[in-house]
Amino acid sequence: MSEEPKKRCSYCNKIPYGGKLKGCSACKVAAYCDAECQKAHWPSHKKECKKLKAKRLKDEALEKGEAMAKKQEATSSNGRTPAASVGEEDKACIIVNNERLILARTPPMDDKWVYCQFMPKDAYGPYINATKPACWCNNVGQAQSLLVAFVFNPTLLAAKEAYVQSQYMTAFGINFQIVVTKVLNNLSVDLAEEATNKDISDHKGISARCTYWFCGGSKGDTLSLPPPSKGKFRHAGEQKCNSHMAVWSGVGMKCAMGLHEMKSLPTVTKEALEGDVFVQEATAGAEIPKITYTICVMIEKVNDVKTKDEYEQSSIQSKLHMYHADSVKSEEIPDFCKNACRIGLKKLNMNQPVSIVNVMPNEQAPASGAGAGAGGGKSAMPPGMENLSPESLTKLQGIMEGIQNERLDMAGMEEALGDAEVGPVLKTILASPQVAPLFARLVQKVAK
Repeated sequence: MSEEPKKRCSYCNKIPYGGKLKGCSACKVAAYCDAECQKAHWPSHKKECKKLKAKRLKDEALEKGEAMAKKQEATSSNGRTPAASVGEEDKACIIVNNERLILARTPPMDDKWVYCQFMPKDAYGPYINATKPACWCNNVGQAQSLLVAFVFNPTLLAAKEAYVQSQYMTAFGINFQIVVTKVLNNLSVDLAEEATNKDISDHKGISARCTYWFCGGSKGDTLSLPPPSKGKFRHAGEQKCNSHMAVWSGVGMKCAMGLHEMKSLPTVTKEALEGDVFVQEATAGAEIPKITYTICVMIEKVNDVKTKDEYEQSSIQSKLHMYHADSVKSEEIPDFCKNACRIGLKKLNMNQPVSIVNVMPNEQAPASGAGAGAGGGKSAMPPGMENLSPESLTKLQGIMEGIQNERLDMAGMEEALGDAEVGPVLKTILASPQVAPLFARLVQKVAK
């Protein structure tokens, strides 16, 4: 975006000797004779400068996105240009480009992660006002989910910009991973996925929410909301939402969740982790440190994403809480997240032990699908399931597939619950936080 060059000082309105003005480095609009005029004008220019800068950055992002989209359209016959064919100067892959917004992904460069770019256009605001989509925050905790505890040693973050990655947690066909990084005495928490899909232009995948708390207390089952960040950050000192939503396609994307002051983080002892609240099998072969940071992570599947329209709608949905919380400050934290802190981890998990996910050994990725999670490692297997006969296992799998696809066979369910072999295992699964909300909703649907 280019502005008409100013000829007069924004403060004194004079034309300086030689006609050369010094522009404001932030907004690129105001210009001054010298530093004295700029300093004198700052109290009245400050608010305007902030608005002008925001507009400039938005316009520049849109111009760049549109340029990339045109470049892709010119070089691709099927509308799905691989990242390698995009110019080296921009290195982005446009997935959606319409009058409402631009959705793009950037391929890995300095690190191994893919990042998603969400760029609204002028028609985005009117579209949101016209459709009035409901925010997802009232539905947190009501979908099929994976609940685990990521345990790591605080001393691993002793270095200035140290980071720690969790073992993979397999849920809903995606291998998720928690990444924590030390940033100026704050802890940055990110959710990432294993790159099993090399096509970063792929729009198919799942829409999922991630909610997290920090564990504490003598038994490790006390949940607390992540504390605010501290320092010169945008939302420093503000309690921000601990639940986030995104579309995951297995392309190796990383999504920022929060930044928290490390001094305010609770810790959990080794003795607590060896109690009845947690399951130790997930850390087989890994030594639990005496003092740990323990993050309770809940990943919920919202819906499948199969078309570009669904990708766009799910991407828009993922951003809604930002606007919702800005307009209703008291609803920044979803009620479910606050209630979980009141009841504690054990009750949140229906009195079932929570699987522990440890640090990635030597920062090396395990084979795809390793670790705790739905459909993942040994720790996710309900008690007694390993002893089921092939016939009973087939029966159980059929019932679970029906629940996942929201097709409830009540006659088959009653028969399975009455079975001496399948019944106890099925009852444990139906009582788990991963399945209980979905099962309850299906029962209500059948009853109607």
